[in-house]
Amino acid sequence: MGDWSALGKLLDKVQAYSTAGGKVWLSVL
Repeated sequence: MGDWSALGKLLDKVQAYSTAGGKVWLSVL
């Protein structure tokens, strides 16, 4: 169960990256 903290951090990074990527896609489109 010790992987939950790492999974949470990874999820936060993915979420932040997806929002940044979404902004980039909107600017490109």
